Amino acid sequence: MAGQWRHSRVYVTSSFGDCDAEREQFTRLVMPRVRRWARQRRVHVEEVDMRGTEEETSSPATTWATLQTRLAEVDRCDIFVAILGERYGFAPKAYGVRGGDPDLEWVRRFPRQRSFLELEIARAVLNRPPHRAT
Repeated sequence: MAGQWRHSRVYVTSSFGDCDAEREQFTRLVMPRVRRWARQRRVHVEEVDMRGTEEETSSPATTWATLQTRLAEVDRCDIFVAILGERYGFAPKAYGVRGGDPDLEWVRRFPRQRSFLELEIARAVLNRPPHRAT
């Protein structure tokens, strides 16, 4: 077992158009250091960056598909980093929730017109899936 590599995923999020410089610094300066440190411990670190998946003119079906993808990526990550600044972010009028995934049932009860960023934070911190309960 000592020779096997482990894998860790880091989800990085911020509001669209906000904290771009900070996010760039995180990607260019912080993550390479984290990767070097982790590599010495036989851990491969992957950064997950969902920038560009927010569409302010999306239909409810597209909004739900995008939100599902983003929340699934949050679930798959071991580390969650939210870079917060001045903007609240895109808040769709409706989430377009479709049934079928009991892990996302909480979104149906979540207050309306909240940003993708707030939903991502809520998922990572308050509504963890069972496999990340600890």
